[in-house]
Amino acid sequence: MEIDLGKELKINKGLVSSLLGKTLGQGVLDGNLQILKDAVKLISSEDKNVRSGAAKIIETVAESKPKLLVDYLDLLFPALSVPEPQTRWMIIHVYGLCAKDNPKSAIKALPFMDTYISKESGTCLLARSIDYLGYVGALAKEYAKKSIIYLEKASHIDTNLDKRVLISFGIILESCDKEIKETILNILISYTKSEKEAVAKLAKQIIKKQNKNI
Repeated sequence: MEIDLGKELKINKGLVSSLLGKTLGQGVLDGNLQILKDAVKLISSEDKNVRSGAAKIIETVAESKPKLLVDYLDLLFPALSVPEPQTRWMIIHVYGLCAKDNPKSAIKALPFMDTYISKESGTCLLARSIDYLGYVGALAKEYAKKSIIYLEKASHIDTNLDKRVLISFGIILESCDKEIKETILNILISYTKSEKEAVAKLAKQIIKKQNKNI
């Protein structure tokens, strides 16, 4: 039975909408690609509940099968400018997850980091932007350089996200050249002196792993 996706997302809000989005996203993963096509169209809805619900469907799909989204990234671009942060943080996450398979479209979101990497963004949007920077920074040297600048800025905004910043640095390390590696490793060394034991430990683990690969 076909569903009116827009109607369903409009009447379901908050946690209920999030659960519905996950359920529908799983429907896409199970083979119902029409749900995904409808969700992509609804990401530009005038109703914020519909937009965020559609974003949850799309994010759920991207987390398991990002290749299903690679041809839709350009259509999702307007969602990065909508008022509600929840839609933006889910879609920037999608851009990060799909970066490897569609780098040309993924890097188009980099200019948004000028406003996303800020205290005003709130924890969730800032966190997902940090994730995005790791994926994009791993694409090429020029993007790694930009990502490093933003990641360092993020580390001074919310220290509770330091581990997330470190993980993104670690992702970039896996594919960058010697120059970028030296820059990141020097940054990681400073984190080994963190007063937060978990942060210092993670920084040491990333450095140790990288030294083994040299």
